[in-house]
Amino acid sequence: MNVNLQYQVHSSDILTPVGNLSFDDDAKEYLDRIQKRSHVLFNGKTNFDVRLTRIRCKSTEIIHRSGIAESESVEEISFDRPSLSFIKDEYELDEHLKKSSEDLYRVISFSQEFSLDPLSCTKEAMMVTIRDCRVPLMFFDVLLKFGNQEQVFDESSGFRQACQRSESSFEISYQLMYVEPNGRRLGRDPWSYRQTGLYHRYQAKGSTNIFVLLHPKSDSVVQQRIESCSRSPEEKQSLAEHPMYLHLIILKSYTAHWQSYIEDLADGLAKIRSRILVLNVRESHFQPEKLQTLRNLEDKISCKALRCLRSTVKLVQTLKELNVGLEGNKDLEFEEKTKQVHQAFRLIIHRLEGHINAAEMLAERIQSTIGLFRDLLDLQNQAASDKLDNHMLKLTRESVDDNATVRVITFVTLIYLPASFMAVSFKLYFLLIYF
Repeated sequence: MNVNLQYQVHSSDILTPVGNLSFDDDAKEYLDRIQKRSHVLFNGKTNFDVRLTRIRCKSTEIIHRSGIAESESVEEISFDRPSLSFIKDEYELDEHLKKSSEDLYRVISFSQEFSLDPLSCTKEAMMVTIRDCRVPLMFFDVLLKFGNQEQVFDESSGFRQACQRSESSFEISYQLMYVEPNGRRLGRDPWSYRQTGLYHRYQAKGSTNIFVLLHPKSDSVVQQRIESCSRSPEEKQSLAEHPMYLHLIILKSYTAHWQSYIEDLADGLAKIRSRILVLNVRESHFQPEKLQTLRNLEDKISCKALRCLRSTVKLVQTLKELNVGLEGNKDLEFEEKTKQVHQAFRLIIHRLEGHINAAEMLAERIQSTIGLFRDLLDLQNQAASDKLDNHMLKLTRESVDDNATVRVITFVTLIYLPASFMAVSFKLYFLLIYF
């Protein structure tokens, strides 16, 4: 099979699907960065794991609806059940993407084997997807946050870019940060931060959707949900019925653990506070390691959780604005679904705001506990210093008593020493005369 895998940076229809602007210089910079980081972004041909979910148009029906004033013709499209393909290499991926170019709904899924692992694909496979699906530069910012880049991951809290065009069409690319249970044994942190990347282009003319998903693991919750849709003929709600349904699946799947995570951190803080509040400052010993534990809790809440939650709220608000742009459709059923999606986004925002309030309160309690712990450590140090001062005072008093005894001995010596000297001197004199 002869497939051209060369990515052309000067192809404006690939890099700039919106408008007539030229981003060749930016494209070269992004491609240079991807080339330099290819060893941490992609794992080569080992463990190749790319999946394509397709939904084709099954039939088109023209239905005449009678209104009060006049009758209208509405075009209704029914969708076939999703089909799932497991891709073996970049050549097969290129073939599938070209064959599915006319499909109404496509989801290309890339995944990591574990968090902070490279993506289970080759660089060429990613470039084929970007080329065939005409993915813009906004997706490169998300792609460069994946792979074996621990520092980049630790400094990330979420990212989004969106562009809404005329006639309700839009593009969006984002990185979603969240927490999940990791199943580790007792004694280790049971929670891990994860990230999911997404690019979505919706074209109102033809109602076509294309998604590029970056999963933190091959069996991620969202990927399982997508595959369950492809296996279940009884699926009541097709993904393709509304462009925002997959976003709702992602948000509902990955924001569900925030409450448990915050409660778990609050339980850890409560255990430390219960020990601190009953300790006797003068009789108990405070472990400085507890202060380190408190600092770790503060880092998890203030530096990571709150930032990720606030970033997620902004992301949902952006999605809600894009969804508002879908209103005004002549299809009454689609209009009703758009309103339902709008309400779903509002509920997610309210829930996230509740998590933010709980996290902010926990952060304040951690700060007050750190202050209390510092005060107790100062009191403990002061008590230890007082104890040392009392001991030194006792030693000083004993030294003073010893000095008094020495003075008495010295005085007695001053009295008897001259007499003893004279006695010894006369004794020696008489002995010399005698002999």
